Amino acid sequence: MTEISSPFTDAAFWITAGSILFLLVLSGFFSGSETALTAASRGKLRAQADKGSTGAQKALAITEDNERLIGSVLLGNNLVNILATSLATALFTRAFGESGVALATLVMTLLVLIFAEVLPKTYAITNAEAAAARVAPVIRLVITVFSPVVGAVRVLVWAVLALPLPALRRACWGVAAFTLLHAVVVVGLTTTSLNDWRDTPWYPKLVRSYRTAELVAQVDAPGTVLMTTGYTASAL
Repeated sequence: MTEISSPFTDAAFWITAGSILFLLVLSGFFSGSETALTAASRGKLRAQADKGSTGAQKALAITEDNERLIGSVLLGNNLVNILATSLATALFTRAFGESGVALATLVMTLLVLIFAEVLPKTYAITNAEAAAARVAPVIRLVITVFSPVVGAVRVLVWAVLALPLPALRRACWGVAAFTLLHAVVVVGLTTTSLNDWRDTPWYPKLVRSYRTAELVAQVDAPGTVLMTTGYTASAL
C-alpha cells in the first residue's frame, strides 16, 4: 500500500519556511535601519559620540554619504524581499497547487507590510538615535559589500538625469519630488539634511522641491502624500 506523502511532513518544507522567516527579519532590519539612520539627529549622535559611543561614531560616518547609504540599504532590502517572495511562491505552489501563487502573494504582502515595514519603521522613528547607533556597525559592513554595485547604479542614475530627454527627466524629478515630500511629511526632513546634496548638480532643484513640499506638509496629512505628488512635481 503506497503511503501518500504530505509536503508538511517534508524537512525541506520547514527549512524553506524557516528561510522565509529569516529573510523577513533581514527585511525588517534593513527597513528599520534606513529609517533610523535618516531620521536620527546628527547633533544628538555627535553628543553620544563625544561621550564615547562607538555606534554613534559609526552612524555619523556612514551618514556622511546618504546616497551610498540609502542605495546599499535599498539593494539589501530588495534582495531579501525578492528572494523571500520567490521561496514563498515555490512553497505555497508545492503545498496548494496553482492557487498557491495567489495565496503566497497575499500572505507575503501582509507579512512584509506589517513585520518588515510598518513595525520596524515605527520603532526606528521613535527611537532614531538609539537604533541608528545599534545598527551602524552592521550597515557599515553592508555598505562595504554592496559598494561596487551601488557605485554602478549611481553612475547610471547620474547618466539618466543628464539625458536631454525632457519627459524622462521630468519623470525622474517627479519621483525625487515624491520622495522628498514623503521625507518632509513623514520623517520631518529639514533644510540641514539637504546640505549633504550641496555639491550635486541637482541641489537647486532639491531646494525648490523642499520648499514646495514644506508648504504642502503644513496642510496635508501623511495619508494624502500621493495626492500632492503631482503638485510638487509640477513645481520643478
